[in-house]
Amino acid sequence: MEFIRKPPGWRAWLRRLPPEHCVLCGATTPDLPLCSGCHADLPRLKHACPRCAEPMPSAGESLCGRCQQSMPLFDTVYSPYLYVAPIDVLIRRLKFDQRLHLARLLGTLLADYLEHALHDRPALIVPVPMHRRRLAQRGFNQALELARFVGGKLEIPVAPTLVTRTRPTRPQTDLKPGERERNVRGSFSASNRFPAGGSVLLIDDVMTTGATANAVASVLRRQGAASVTVATVARAMRVP
Repeated sequence: MEFIRKPPGWRAWLRRLPPEHCVLCGATTPDLPLCSGCHADLPRLKHACPRCAEPMPSAGESLCGRCQQSMPLFDTVYSPYLYVAPIDVLIRRLKFDQRLHLARLLGTLLADYLEHALHDRPALIVPVPMHRRRLAQRGFNQALELARFVGGKLEIPVAPTLVTRTRPTRPQTDLKPGERERNVRGSFSASNRFPAGGSVLLIDDVMTTGATANAVASVLRRQGAASVTVATVARAMRVP
């Protein structure tokens, strides 16, 4: 099984980077390309379903209606932000405009959140894989790029080849909830089994219906994962 671990001296390397400019307002920043003011204004996810992080109108311990009807195969979801402006714009720029430098910003924001939010430290990180055809078209997997920064900060090994996408699927954004589930069903496989009690942190950029995360979690469970936690930069409102 291939692992990615943080390189020696990575914190010092980050500190040596030149000053950045905020990607939202243009102000000079000492480290990440996001000023303190714009960072404070990001749309945080305040109230959510404790299982799938579905945005909720108020705080509470109750599961959302969909989780009550059909419990997902993953254990819980951590998402610091709502998938609205400007987070949605930054994620789309990363994915579709080849702004790969935004992976550092978004990955670091997710890592900072998880450092305090995670209750238990998982054994390894698995990024949601792309099919080789789409990977060839885009040139990179945004989930893997985010996972590199999360794994580096939390000191958790990243296993980018543990799960593979075995067949190409239609983009989930074009589909309704039921179609999304059928679209990704049976499209993933895992090549290795986990040690007894192994726990996994599954990384992706956005969760909408949870269909992709559920499909990957199903594969991980069959390969022996005791728990599957999902972490995404943003959580979208589920489409009706």
